[in-house]
Amino acid sequence: MATSVVQAKIDSDLKIAADRYLTSWGLDTSTAIRMFLAKVVETHSIPFTIGSQDTSDFYSDSNVRWLTESQAQAKRGEFVFKTMDELEKMAI
Repeated sequence: MATSVVQAKIDSDLKIAADRYLTSWGLDTSTAIRMFLAKVVETHSIPFTIGSQDTSDFYSDSNVRWLTESQAQAKRGEFVFKTMDELEKMAI
């Protein structure tokens, strides 16, 4: 298989941060790029959502309290049951 060289200008801090994650997963930058390109060819799409995603509500104080409480209950082996109405009210 013939290979091609791909060059891209990337912010140094971004590359350093990405390399830390990739290394912890046993990957290098070249392998991650090959994986990305292979997935593009396989799926005929970009393999992640592009666009604005407002996650500010996810980290709201009330949601963090609910998540923390749920984690504590799970660690104690307690089951947490919520109705759909309760879950929808939590999202408001």
